[in-house]
Amino acid sequence: IQESEEKKAELERKEQKREMEARKMHYLLSTKQELPGAV
Repeated sequence: IQESEEKKAELERKEQKREMEARKMHYLLSTKQELPGAV
């Protein structure tokens, strides 16, 4: 049971990291273009 909990936690961490990366990329892209509809 504990092992699966750890795996779940690891998956959640990976998911959060990927989300942060995506947000950072999106932010960089939108600021680079500076288009009205880029957000």
